[in-house]
Amino acid sequence: MTWYRLRQVEAPWGDHGRMLVSGMSRRGDDGVLEVERAGPFVLPIDPLWLGDSLVVTNSFRRSIESSRLKGARFREVRKVRVVLVDWSGWDRNAEQPDELPPEGKPENYILGREHDPALAEQIGPLWEIYAEKAPGETRADFAQAPGFHQLSGSGVVVSDRARKWLETHAAEWIRTERIDSKPGLHRRLLSRLLSSDPGRRH
Repeated sequence: MTWYRLRQVEAPWGDHGRMLVSGMSRRGDDGVLEVERAGPFVLPIDPLWLGDSLVVTNSFRRSIESSRLKGARFREVRKVRVVLVDWSGWDRNAEQPDELPPEGKPENYILGREHDPALAEQIGPLWEIYAEKAPGETRADFAQAPGFHQLSGSGVVVSDRARKWLETHAAEWIRTERIDSKPGLHRRLLSRLLSSDPGRRH
């Protein structure tokens, strides 16, 4: 079976756009994915751009569950901070966003504003997709990424059937790349990447 990794499409405005689209994420001490992000607009499906997670909205989760795709498991994301930055109507073809954050630092879109509980409630639950089996162990449509590592992107890969479904339902927000499902090869490629860039942080 052929497997594909999901990637986020290129965000407008570089790092500023990536911060507006995905915000910041980390793992809590209990292993729960925590996010700090802008609202009210949230991508229906978001392969977090510097993380290891695939996040979907509540409505997109229901779409996946009502499809015939198999293997996706869901755990709720903890919304630590949600702030109002309604950027969805800004000109995405412009060189810069309509509003720059304090000091021009992308993270200040989020850190420079107070958490808005009502807005967090408005956007609804967010869910992390995970899978329980590796590609060689399953014929489902969602599987653990082979040779998974934080630097390699989303920890979930999808089948060709899932790729086609996702491109039909969310083509504006994702792109896919074919991968080799053999963990040994993936680990060797990752090892070369890390050895060629010793200063890169995990």
